[in-house]
Amino acid sequence: METAVRIGTVSDRNASTNKVRVNFPEDDMVSDWLPIVKHKPTSSNGTITDWFPKVGDMVLCIYDTSFNGQGYVIGGL
Repeated sequence: METAVRIGTVSDRNASTNKVRVNFPEDDMVSDWLPIVKHKPTSSNGTITDWFPKVGDMVLCIYDTSFNGQGYVIGGL
């Protein structure tokens, strides 16, 4: 699988679907709706607060370039 890592800025968000659209200014393009990868606690007493980026937040995205270009937001910067 070939992958591409990209940095962009959230331009729109939909909390009900857990997806955002990301602006990549170097290519003058906006992504399709990308799901947000969520992390789960690793222990019974460990907690991780749900994170959902706001419009204007910088995010790190990963894409599968060999299949259909589907991407995911894997974190904030």
